[in-house]
Amino acid sequence: MNGHVSTSLSGQRASDDSLSRAILNSIQTRIAVVNPAGFILVVNEAWDRFARENGDPDLRYTGVGINYLEVTERSALNGDTLAEKAVAGMRRVLADGSSVFEQRYPCHSPTEERWYLMRVTPLRSESERGLVISHIDITTQHLAARARARRQRRAVASRQQAREFAAIQSTDTRMADTERELVPSDLDSQYQLLLEKAFERRLFKGTNDLQSQARVLAKGLGTQTAGPRDVIGLHTRAMESVRAKQYSAARMQVYLEEGRLLLIEIMGYLAAYYRDMILADLEQRGI
Repeated sequence: MNGHVSTSLSGQRASDDSLSRAILNSIQTRIAVVNPAGFILVVNEAWDRFARENGDPDLRYTGVGINYLEVTERSALNGDTLAEKAVAGMRRVLADGSSVFEQRYPCHSPTEERWYLMRVTPLRSESERGLVISHIDITTQHLAARARARRQRRAVASRQQAREFAAIQSTDTRMADTERELVPSDLDSQYQLLLEKAFERRLFKGTNDLQSQARVLAKGLGTQTAGPRDVIGLHTRAMESVRAKQYSAARMQVYLEEGRLLLIEIMGYLAAYYRDMILADLEQRGI
């Protein structure tokens, strides 16, 4: 009778183990069970398959019987900061037996971008302690979140650019009550050329003769007795010309930022031109 019960219990345990294994293998998430010393006790087929396809064909670093903690620690010692965080997280979960550690990390292949979430939870067992480690493919969610963030940044930049263009036009309109002949049209083209040079210098981080040409333009404005309204008019028309080309939001942002600096620079050179004229006149008059 006792032998029959023992045989039945043994058979039940085998059946339970087989069912547990079947359930584990049906999960596409990569899963491994690690004991308190760090040795891998059980893995599912998804774990083995991914390891074989991604640099560990013989399961020398990720197979059953391998010390996962030690393998990860070696990566940390070689300068892998994500591995360092993973080791600390696994040890923390082992120590308190209740917390959960999660960490996102890239795992790109030569042909695609891939992102995963490493999740470490304590093993829930009356007889065993250890860790359940899972690596969850979050590539779709990660790329979607990044795309949303990119769209949000573009929307914010677009609103900021619209406000700045409105401010430029408003300033030009408020100053338009001074009736005088506009500066020659060739100065418009000179200003637009300077704006392009400012953009190129920012984009390619090179040097050009922007400052000397800005001084020449300021002198040309000075000979026309131009004032702030005229400089702002040049700037407004140049920016509207750029805007009409419908560049990307990122490129427009560079034009706006460099345009501000160029406007201030031209104003400064024009003020210096008038100051030099006044000083020369005072010197001639012996004052």
